[in-house]
Amino acid sequence: MKCKQVCHCEAQRAEAIPVLSGLLRRLRLLAMTCCLLQACGSGSVVEQLNNDSPSNLEAEGSSLNLSPDENVFAAAAFFSDPVGSIATIGLNSPHPVAKAKAVTDSSDVIVKSFGGILFTVNRGRTGTVQAINPETFKIVGNYSVGAGSNPQDLVVANGKAFITRLDSQLDANNKDDLFIVDPITGTLKASIDLKPFADNDGDSLARAAQMALVGDTLYILLQDLSKNFGATTEGKIVLVDTRTNTVIDADLTTTGVQAILLKGRNPTDIAYNSTLKKLFITDTGYFDSSFNNDVNTTYGGIEMVDPATNKTEGIIIDDKDFGGYLSTLRLVSDTLGVLTVNANIVATFNPTNKTVVNKNIYLSPGGFLPDLLVDKNGLLWVPERSSANSGLILLDPKAEIKIAGPFPVGAYPASMTLIR
Repeated sequence: MKCKQVCHCEAQRAEAIPVLSGLLRRLRLLAMTCCLLQACGSGSVVEQLNNDSPSNLEAEGSSLNLSPDENVFAAAAFFSDPVGSIATIGLNSPHPVAKAKAVTDSSDVIVKSFGGILFTVNRGRTGTVQAINPETFKIVGNYSVGAGSNPQDLVVANGKAFITRLDSQLDANNKDDLFIVDPITGTLKASIDLKPFADNDGDSLARAAQMALVGDTLYILLQDLSKNFGATTEGKIVLVDTRTNTVIDADLTTTGVQAILLKGRNPTDIAYNSTLKKLFITDTGYFDSSFNNDVNTTYGGIEMVDPATNKTEGIIIDDKDFGGYLSTLRLVSDTLGVLTVNANIVATFNPTNKTVVNKNIYLSPGGFLPDLLVDKNGLLWVPERSSANSGLILLDPKAEIKIAGPFPVGAYPASMTLIR
């Protein structure tokens, strides 16, 4: 079934489907609707978890043969399930898989790791964070960051967790866009309202999304999208000092505290290269009311920012050169980066030469790739969500070949991390 045949059902499904960041949220809703109408089949996460009590799941984790740093940790869920689960896949051959090791609060979930702890960020209306011991899979912390706030990213620095909230305006108790909490207990230490940095377009919503840490400074993407998620203005980056929990002025020559004004719109992902000393941002760009992306505008592509000057160097590779809109971005080396195009193609680029290397090293039959992970061997893990053959795919992005997979993880893979 093609998605365009069922798009009229989106409004009926949206109330029951978790929320995603920016304009990609609406595109993901369409994909979710297709899956729901096709039915995800037997063996859902709910069924798996009903066969194992939480205590059994935690106890089983202690018998793993691999240490946490020898595994990829993947969150997996079906769209129709209220919760997800965590699976592990060995980094090295034969890549043993252990499914349903822990239960997540939501099926719309991402995983991160800091200080040897696994964190799940449960997005959409759930709005919770779980801290998990990756050896025992015991949940050592579980806290709310605001019902309906739709948390997007989590970074731990200076003993605190910094959490962006895309829909902070929906939190009845605190409408600030950045929460600063104890990573385990969730105790609120501070919160920062980032809406003053959004354009005064009638909505003034920051839409705080992904983050990158450079030293003690946190670079926070503001998508600055309207209430209808229209990319009507350029994106911004707000700088926060993680030691003092205060916003850093990005332009001392202008009155007031300033953010970095990007050239592109709807910034979706950000990564820092410590050798080049540059930040790389994917600007997803402009979509019309029918969810069509226009690569002929000047608003989409890979943008580069210099943290030394806190100035953008502009869009260094246009999205038109890749043939579609850009979203997830990861850096493999000084000369190789990977990213998703139209959310279903993996492409490569050279961060040093600022050129496209290959517009297509992997095409997903599942139609939506929500994440990419570069491991310590420089290999690329791809979460394939094809209903016929879902699981993690392992690629060599430099040789442009598939090494192994898919490795089934119990449901559709959504997010991946290494224990750091």
